[in-house]
Amino acid sequence: MNATAKFTLFPDLPLELRIQIWQDALPDTIGPGLYSYRPGCWEPRLLTESDYNYTPGDDSMNWALNFHYDRLGSARLNIALVLVNREARDVALDWAARQDVEIRQTGDSQVLIRHFDPERDCMYVSLDDWDAFQREELEVQWNLNNWEISYHIECHVTRIAVPEAIFTHKDATWRGLDDFFDGFSSIQALYVVSGQLSDMPSPDSDEDLPWHREIDILQGTEVVWDEENKTWLPQSAVEETQNQVCDEVIQQASQELSKGLAVGVHNPFRICKAYLVK
Repeated sequence: MNATAKFTLFPDLPLELRIQIWQDALPDTIGPGLYSYRPGCWEPRLLTESDYNYTPGDDSMNWALNFHYDRLGSARLNIALVLVNREARDVALDWAARQDVEIRQTGDSQVLIRHFDPERDCMYVSLDDWDAFQREELEVQWNLNNWEISYHIECHVTRIAVPEAIFTHKDATWRGLDDFFDGFSSIQALYVVSGQLSDMPSPDSDEDLPWHREIDILQGTEVVWDEENKTWLPQSAVEETQNQVCDEVIQQASQELSKGLAVGVHNPFRICKAYLVK
């Protein structure tokens, strides 16, 4: 069949059937997305009496260090139905409204925008940005020039994604995962992304609306932290014994994170190999 052939009888189909076809062309759900780390998310804030952690009479105890995840930006969904015709566009926009997606008017067309969701999406930190990412929290405190201040860390990001190269191109001292949970105690999962991500926007990029990048977290090796026994349990798509993790990168990550997990109560937590979908 000619690649440019068209189904010319489609407009003659009953409206209900056409609507069903358009709906079936849309994804059921939007998977976890990757949003590049950007500097400037950490910001100090002086607590007020209305804050839960406020200590009366001692301002040195009334500082919070907030991580503003909304500054990680947004991503543009690649939903072709928006551009087909009015009927298809209406179906796509109805789907977008149910997916908690922003519909933004741009000229004569609509653009579908998905904002970072700290409960589902991943903050992606590249190999080149990892060092700055690790330093930023301390630098904010240093710039205040007062190390006697006690900070309450407030961060709601629950998932961080990194490329495999972080574990294959650098050593454990540089990664500094022993202290990872000092600033990111909210993190529940680390995704190690396999594959090339060279087109991810850099932290200083002027690209306000990069395309939405999605990962598959269901096909790879996964280990889950057992808080009671202070050990890792495999939860993998491939068969493994309890004491064997077949993926060397996941094994390395689990070893380095064990120290930080063992000294506190941090459950649940998992490490998972992820694959780029689009």
